[in-house]
Amino acid sequence: KDDSGCVINQSVTITEPTAVSLTVNSVNGICLNSGSVSFTATGGSGGYTYDLNSSGTFSSTASYSNLADGNYTVDVKDVNGCTGTQQSFTIAHTDASGPTLGINAAITVYLDSLGTRVVDSSDVDINTTDDCNFTLTVAANAFTCADTTGTTTLAVTATDESGNSTNGSVVVTVVDNRAPTILAYQYTTIYSDVNGTATLDPNDVDSASFDGCGIAQKSVNQISFNCSFAGDTVQRTFELRDYSGNISNQTVNIIILDTIKPTFTLTSSYDLYLDNDGADTLSAATFASSIADNCSIADLFFVGDSIFDCSEIGTRTLQVRLKDVNGNETTKSISIVAKDSLAPDSLGVQDFTIYLNASGAATLSADSVVLYTSDNCSVTDTTLSQTSF
Repeated sequence: KDDSGCVINQSVTITEPTAVSLTVNSVNGICLNSGSVSFTATGGSGGYTYDLNSSGTFSSTASYSNLADGNYTVDVKDVNGCTGTQQSFTIAHTDASGPTLGINAAITVYLDSLGTRVVDSSDVDINTTDDCNFTLTVAANAFTCADTTGTTTLAVTATDESGNSTNGSVVVTVVDNRAPTILAYQYTTIYSDVNGTATLDPNDVDSASFDGCGIAQKSVNQISFNCSFAGDTVQRTFELRDYSGNISNQTVNIIILDTIKPTFTLTSSYDLYLDNDGADTLSAATFASSIADNCSIADLFFVGDSIFDCSEIGTRTLQVRLKDVNGNETTKSISIVAKDSLAPDSLGVQDFTIYLNASGAATLSADSVVLYTSDNCSVTDTTLSQTSF
């Protein structure tokens, strides 16, 4: 109306949309985290958006999958911000049965180089199945060399993500089929003993051989060598055997040496009498006795000259050397005293007339009456029983 009180009337029709309504369709999955939900909104002005679990954020997403078990809420609003009543729903998976086992009834496993073996699900499983995720475990599954006798039954369990389980078992046979790792010296030297025998200990050939389950026996196809092998290098076979009967072998070189010196007893001194020619030659065997060697003797001899003549009257030291067939030597000394015990063997003289001088005296020299002399060495002096008359 105006200031004068005049009034005019007109009719207006106002329409209001129906209230926003939300329908929730939730589906429980079989497995964990497999639930799903979808939303259907009606009423309002359309352009619906949704907020899951009151996050404060609305989006146009009207369905969700891979939901975990739990309680959920959902809010809806239309394009004008009109909201519907909050709805709630619950997701709970339905898996209640354990996996279906598909495993070997019996298996054979082989120890590694350290003599150990762990049996895991890959050794046992053939086709174990389940609707959901699962794990397959083998109990008490560590084996060592001690388990190679007989068989062992292990418990096998398949457990799904819901905790449902199925039990079974597998019979395990453990085998050691690894031959020892052989590490031998390329050359091994052994020495002849006092009896002429060189004996090889197989441990002397071995450098650092090993086996996961231990070495039961070491052997060489010849361990005893007599003097005929001294100085030789021979090839023989070194063999290792473990406790499971696995064998390794390698060709090795054996050097046989004789380093024992021969022995003998030697006379400490000897008087040598020159012969009629004023000379003599000695033999070492004359002065040596108790000659012995672990193998055999090659030679017994004087070192240097062993010939004596008249120029060597007196004492001279000689060395006597004993040598065996393998080059070992023993040297000892002997004192040789060279003597000439033979008297001159001839003397020729002549008659000689001497004349007294004015004083009634005369002197006679040996040269005047001696015609010749002879000795195995030499005559150093000739004397007369009387030289003055």
